[in-house]
Amino acid sequence: MNKERTALDTLYFVNDSNKKVSLEVITGGLGQTSTFDAKIDGILDLQKINGNLPPTIITDNKSLKGKVLILSCTITDTSKDTNYTELRIRLNGGIMFLEYPLFANVEKEGDTVNYRCVIRFFNPS
Repeated sequence: MNKERTALDTLYFVNDSNKKVSLEVITGGLGQTSTFDAKIDGILDLQKINGNLPPTIITDNKSLKGKVLILSCTITDTSKDTNYTELRIRLNGGIMFLEYPLFANVEKEGDTVNYRCVIRFFNPS
């Protein structure tokens, strides 16, 4: 059985280019309700976003160097069919596309799960 994962602390590799980096946030599972905040100082400040965020350009690689994305998400089990919740964060446009999957099951219907993600933008060169 998979161990639940509700926290993330990792790196996303960028370079010195002007190529744009996009962020996508997918919340669920099926029929679940979610709200999230996402912040990168001086670049991005999303508050109380309900549901998903389609792929959204945040800025270019070189502007992200040394910055930190902090994302907090609360998913409430509103599905009668499952107690499964998930959060997927997708970053594209840096050195490579990456998806960060997180997931947890709630004990009973109506329970909530809090997810916390910290992604540091790092230039390895």
